[in-house]
Amino acid sequence: MGQGSRLPRVAVGEHVEVAESELRFVLFGGVGVRRGGVGLELGPPLRRAVLAMLLAAGDQPIGTDEIVDALWGDDPAPSAVNSVHRSVGELRRLFEPGLPSRAHGRWVVRVGKGYRLAVDAGCADLLAFRAGVAEARADGSPDAVGRYAVALDLARGPVAAGVEAVRGHHLVAGIERERIDVAVEAADVAVRRGGAAVILPALQRLAAAEPLDEPLHARLVTALAAAGRRPEALAVYAVVRDRLAEELGADPSEVLADARRRALEAGTEARTPAAVRPAQLPASTSTFAGRDAELSAVLGLLGAGSPVMISAIGGMAGVGKTTLAVHCAHRIADRFPDGQLYVNLRGFDADERVVAPEEALRGFLEALGDDTAALPDRLEDRIARYRSLLAGRRILILLDNARDADQVRPLLPGTPDCRVIVTSRNQLNYLIASHGARPVRLGPLSEPRARQVLARRFGPARLAADPTATDTIIAACGGLPLALAIIGARAAMSAFPLSVLAGELDDAAAKLDALAGDEATVDVRAVFSWSCRALSPTPAALFRQLAVHPGPEVSLTAAASIAGLPAREVRAALGELLAGNLIDEVSPGRYAMHDLLRAYAAELLEPADRDPAFRRLVSHYAHSMRAAWLV
Repeated sequence: MGQGSRLPRVAVGEHVEVAESELRFVLFGGVGVRRGGVGLELGPPLRRAVLAMLLAAGDQPIGTDEIVDALWGDDPAPSAVNSVHRSVGELRRLFEPGLPSRAHGRWVVRVGKGYRLAVDAGCADLLAFRAGVAEARADGSPDAVGRYAVALDLARGPVAAGVEAVRGHHLVAGIERERIDVAVEAADVAVRRGGAAVILPALQRLAAAEPLDEPLHARLVTALAAAGRRPEALAVYAVVRDRLAEELGADPSEVLADARRRALEAGTEARTPAAVRPAQLPASTSTFAGRDAELSAVLGLLGAGSPVMISAIGGMAGVGKTTLAVHCAHRIADRFPDGQLYVNLRGFDADERVVAPEEALRGFLEALGDDTAALPDRLEDRIARYRSLLAGRRILILLDNARDADQVRPLLPGTPDCRVIVTSRNQLNYLIASHGARPVRLGPLSEPRARQVLARRFGPARLAADPTATDTIIAACGGLPLALAIIGARAAMSAFPLSVLAGELDDAAAKLDALAGDEATVDVRAVFSWSCRALSPTPAALFRQLAVHPGPEVSLTAAASIAGLPAREVRAALGELLAGNLIDEVSPGRYAMHDLLRAYAAELLEPADRDPAFRRLVSHYAHSMRAAWLV
């Protein structure tokens, strides 16, 4: 989107009480005109294209025939010339509201068989850019680098962005080349005069827009090295080298190879800024308990000398995956001297805003010291830059709350020295099969471990004072750490006897109400809902219908009867529920659901669906009993 189109708009002919000199013309980053800081609505594409050509000509005349040739090519419409004249007239009245028809005005001047836009460096960004470059060239002091940087900041976006009709014209292409040449020139001056860091943002921005321009990238490599950011310089070289090989089948040119050599010669003592050693892990909870075996398993997988790069921690909602992962990461953080990266991928979250890999990479690159203002647009290029920055480093990466393997794969490092912990409610089978990830599945806590969690929350003495209530609470929570944490928090903040909480949990209809928190992340019902939202329609319906089954386990055939669907369809639906950890396969062909999930499913099941599902289940067992009796 161009700069002009981002501004508040004023319609053609609208009367505005401001001086004509307040007009500002924009060509870089999009074609636009502003009056007193307010963007004017340029109207149809043709009018915008005509203005783009007038601006690209600077303050020089441009013939009507050249404008027609740029916009229509070799086969102009019979009315092309008239269309240009009409657009010019409309622009005049836009620039000067109230200008009589056929009047010339002061901004667009007729010159022979063409027009000239009467602009200067005070009102047109192209001319201001050129004036700034001229000042920088004339300045023999170190201040010249800053002048170059200011000028390049004016040329921040592509020329005539969004006006594709003129993008291929030689005037526009020439300006694009001009700003790249200025950046190369500025980089050379900056390196000679010791101001490489000043020019880096402009170089990175332009290099991201010109991914195959080797002279430009060579200057970026050299400037990074000169600014003491040698690892980033080598990472840029590696990204460009790989891109050239992939897209053009070519090796780096001599100018790019020479820039790499100069970066290597800059000395191994050069390091990236302090931000390159990220420390992004969330705080570990002081009430962590009950997961000693699982903690040992993860620590063993990611320990020193282990060949396993990825540990995938999975399990149902509320089972404590993030808590375990964060606690484990803090335990081994000192083994990763180059830092720790963390991102919540929001695969299952209240606002359903799943974090795209591109967004996660932006955060990681920023934490690693990269200039995010110059990030490439393509996901592949961001991945390459990220992996290049990780090369040769020992960094621990925690990818929390992933939706699926597609969200995780772009965030995996390309070096075995890094370690990755992934948490997800879904089974990330692709990571296990293709990347050698080792799964660690969390189930509900056993009764003794659940007791440890509650004791850590509000002390063993209070548990011992009312053992009956304690047993009721533990049984009602079903070993789910989130449920235990909610009850523990309520008990810790209240002087009420545990029997009061136990009474609420003992009421099946009100159980989930007792496990509601002040925020969605500590509300069992809400956390379950995020898993269910990710389901396809048939598995979602089956999840609700399984609540009618009274026993601890259900067979495939019984589930098919409950759903009223063929066994093949139900098998696929059960597979999706298994993948989302909403049910367990306790033995081949037999499935179980956690008691709290069953209570939630029962809440979701409408009476109009419950009664038919229950009748089908009864009919199934009656038929099964009759068949067994006949045998």
